[in-house]
Amino acid sequence: MNFDDSEIPSSVDEKNERLIVDSLDEKFDELLKRDSRRQRHWVSKWLVRIVSVVFATIFIVYFMHLVLPAHRRWLEPEELEQIKSLALSIAVGVTANFASGYFKH
Repeated sequence: MNFDDSEIPSSVDEKNERLIVDSLDEKFDELLKRDSRRQRHWVSKWLVRIVSVVFATIFIVYFMHLVLPAHRRWLEPEELEQIKSLALSIAVGVTANFASGYFKH
């Protein structure tokens, strides 16, 4: 078997190039995963904030309707009942979410 000198560096370069490309692919995939985790964390933080503000607003409106005199109330009893059921649903959902997160770890 005769080897041409020009073939040896070429095959070595191709192997090195392939190793470099594979290494870069792995690093790129790792960066994508890290960026995806950051985005999910950011979205979940803002979602918790928004739900908290909504829940606090619902609670304040409901509490004000319990405390204020009748002539200061602006919601009908049916609407107030809907707010109560919505607040209860949110509270149960948040509690279940926290409990599942707690027991997951």
